[in-house]
Amino acid sequence: MVKAYWILAFNVARDPFDRKTDELIAKILRELHVPGVALAVVDGEKTWSKGYGVADVDTQAVITPKTLFSCASATKPFTAAAAAVLVDDGKYDDNTWDSHMCGLIANDFVLANEYSTKHVTLKDCLSHRTGIATHHAELGGHSLKQNVRNLRHLDITEELRAKWQYSNHMYLAVSLMIEEKTRQPLSDFMHDRLWQPFGMETTFLGVENALAYLRSHPQVPGGLAARHMWDEEAQSFKTLPTWDDLGLSGAGAMVSNVEHCAEGIRGFY
Repeated sequence: MVKAYWILAFNVARDPFDRKTDELIAKILRELHVPGVALAVVDGEKTWSKGYGVADVDTQAVITPKTLFSCASATKPFTAAAAAVLVDDGKYDDNTWDSHMCGLIANDFVLANEYSTKHVTLKDCLSHRTGIATHHAELGGHSLKQNVRNLRHLDITEELRAKWQYSNHMYLAVSLMIEEKTRQPLSDFMHDRLWQPFGMETTFLGVENALAYLRSHPQVPGGLAARHMWDEEAQSFKTLPTWDDLGLSGAGAMVSNVEHCAEGIRGFY
C-alpha cells in the first residue's frame, strides 16, 4: 500500500532532497515494492517536503506533498493530544489521566474481568498497558461504539500494567470518551483544537470524508493516494477498492498530507 512517511530531523543546513537522497528513495521503493511515498523533513521553522512515485498505478497520478494519504496508526498521536487537551481544559472534574474509563464511558467500557473493568485508566489506555493485546480481526465493519463495546469479548492476556501490548481498541475507547464528553464527533474536536491551530486544514477522519471534500473542492491539488498491494506472482501492483475506515476513528482513520503532518509535528514540539 502507499503510505505517507514522516521524518523529523534537526540541524538541517540545506534542502535534504538532493540527488543522493532521490536515488536512495527510488532504490527503497523498488526493493520494497512501494508505488510512491511523500516525505517531509522538519527543522525548527523550516520544512522541506517532496513526493516520489505515483499515487495511483492505474492513472499514473504523481505523488506531491499535497497528496492525501490514509495515515493509519499515525492517527494515534493526535488522539492522545486530543485527550490531553480535554484533560488540560479542566471542564470535567472526572476527566484526569488517572480517571477510570468505566466512569468516563460507563456501560460501554466493560472488559473480560471485573478488576480490569474497574481499574483501567485513561493513562493505561494511551500507554498500551491494559493487558489486552491487539485484535485487528475484530475491528472491521463496526461503528466506533460497537468496537468499544466488543472489548468485553476480548481475552485479557496480561495483568493490568504488567506489560506493554499494542492495542487499537483502547484508542477507540479514548475516542469514544472524547465524543461522549464533548458531545461532538472526534473529527470536529480534532479540527477545532488541533488541526486548525496547527494549519492542517485538509485533514480528515475517514476516507469518505476526505473524498467528499475533494469532490466539492476540485481546485484542491494532490488528490487521494489509492490503496495498492504487490502481486508477487504477477510481479505487478494491484489496485484495491477504497475502504472507509471511519470505525477505526482515533486509532487509525486520519487522512492528511505530508505537509500538514509536518505542521502537526512542529505543533507537538
